[in-house]
Amino acid sequence: MGNVGKAIVFSLIIVAVLGALALLPAIEFDQDAIVSSAAWAWIVAAMYFIPTHTVVTILTVIVALGVWSLIVAVVKAMWDILPFAK
Repeated sequence: MGNVGKAIVFSLIIVAVLGALALLPAIEFDQDAIVSSAAWAWIVAAMYFIPTHTVVTILTVIVALGVWSLIVAVVKAMWDILPFAK
């Protein structure tokens, strides 16, 4: 089967999946109920006591370390692929 045949089969699968998803009922959320709920009141109360600048700084450091480790992993993988690395 050539590339055209694979593209046709893939297109048919996508059309079938999208057709099945179109039959599902839509889900709607009542935003006013979420904001006025007791859980939202607890979240707001907890955020009053949590130092948000410190939390943002900690999350920034965690994300930066994750991005840095991802960059190092990609560079190491590329370095291992190169023929003169061995």
